[in-house]
Amino acid sequence: MEKCPDSIAMYSFAVKIDIDYSNKNNHTIKINVDDSLFYKMFKDISVIKTYDYSELMAGRTKAQLIIPLGVIALSSKSSSSRPQIDVHALEFSMEKLLHVDKEKESKIYFRPSLISTELKPTD
Repeated sequence: MEKCPDSIAMYSFAVKIDIDYSNKNNHTIKINVDDSLFYKMFKDISVIKTYDYSELMAGRTKAQLIIPLGVIALSSKSSSSRPQIDVHALEFSMEKLLHVDKEKESKIYFRPSLISTELKPTD
């Protein structure tokens, strides 16, 4: 985890992994996240492209995996104060984590995951 450019204590992301196994010689895996802040917190996500998703595909040649991820940003270890989670921000984050698109046929939803980590806000 890197530094976070904000001062709020909870972030929510939807990691979308588009998988195309229709060409047996050249599988295509594309990663898209709904908030660019994710790329600042997680610098290298290329390892996601190295996984074998064939067992999750259940006979499909194309699918979109959706991984809802919540990040609770704790204060820096050098700081004695803990961030307060704003109730309205928490409500928005939880709603975003639990949102399910109506078009489910080509999508595989993972359960929402929450992680907490020490992050230092940037100036």
